[in-house]
Amino acid sequence: SHCLKTAHSMITLQTARNKLVCSKRDNTKLNTIISNCENYWNTMQMLRHSINKISPICRVGTAISNSSKCKEIAFAIAKRCLVSGTLDDVIIREAQIEDHGAVMAIQPNLNEGMDSLNEYFPKYLANHSYKCYVAEMHRKLLAYMQYLTVDGGHTVVICEDRVKDDVKPPEVHELLRGYTMDKIKANSPKLENIYSMRLMEDPGGLHDIGKRRWSTFRATNLTPIVWSGVKNTQLIAHDKFLDIMHDPETCEQLFPDKRIVSFWEVFDTVKGVETNISHILNQSWVYVTYTDNPVNKATIALSTGTPARCEKGLRLDIDFYGDRLDDFKSHIVAHCQRAIHYKEHHESLVPVLCFPAILDVKLVEDYCVNTLGWNSGPMSKDKPLFEPTKLHGN
Repeated sequence: SHCLKTAHSMITLQTARNKLVCSKRDNTKLNTIISNCENYWNTMQMLRHSINKISPICRVGTAISNSSKCKEIAFAIAKRCLVSGTLDDVIIREAQIEDHGAVMAIQPNLNEGMDSLNEYFPKYLANHSYKCYVAEMHRKLLAYMQYLTVDGGHTVVICEDRVKDDVKPPEVHELLRGYTMDKIKANSPKLENIYSMRLMEDPGGLHDIGKRRWSTFRATNLTPIVWSGVKNTQLIAHDKFLDIMHDPETCEQLFPDKRIVSFWEVFDTVKGVETNISHILNQSWVYVTYTDNPVNKATIALSTGTPARCEKGLRLDIDFYGDRLDDFKSHIVAHCQRAIHYKEHHESLVPVLCFPAILDVKLVEDYCVNTLGWNSGPMSKDKPLFEPTKLHGN
């Protein structure tokens, strides 16, 4: 039977590779492709020697008949033959809403019941700023990777990078990473930086401006939160947030490294500010603290609060920017007061506090445990220091 059918000229190389699997009885057709690929003759020789690695089951759904596309397909097939034959069964594609359960099953015990992806996965798929990819083999998902484009297209943030434990073949993860990186570069013509969040050992007194601490708690007692007052701390909307970001003096004080991290995503405070603000406000609350001076009221602290339902209850990520512990206390109370009305009656509140490394983590924990009556939360024994790490860029 005929294996080659005419297809639309815009079919991508990856799609073509996934759909073209040659059998031994297709050698004649394969040689026809090879004869049209003079520029890839050496590559085709490797393909000839590796033909026995290709699946003998003919599953050709679509191929390209014109010469230029033949070259692309043949080159892609040849590259696949240079690695383990089992990788020929791996398909990399964009994630779909039907993958929700399978994506969560890739690392089901991640973050000790604090995994926020379960609630946010449908939102990520619906938001054009995110791209989500999966690697599957024999209809089973083995790895998942997700990135976010911010700063007006100048920055990409790797948000999720998951792979099943003891996945076989082990090259699947690198295959997905390589494919995702290729997509990032192809889809981001203005790309300057690629970031990921990196956890690190506590360096003992090192307070670089980009480094931030985090600590988790179980808010088992909410009574102090209900009755606590919040001094000079207010909820703000888009316009006020934009005014703050356009104030050089305030930005220099709050964001000296010209970055703001909210819900483990990093944003520039100069490039693409308006779209960055819209993205943050789409999933978070923003509070600010002002000085007592009514004539010259200045912003001295800012924080975002992002709720996410997880196995442990209502997770609340509070990302604080400021250098005074008293201001941080006010922001903790303000966000938790709002979260009390957001959470279901039976849900526990599990705050995740992220704050500048210059603040003493012991004093923060003392306030939460001894004043508010909370317990230490999941992951509290892990490394409490992290920073946005640049994977690409100047």
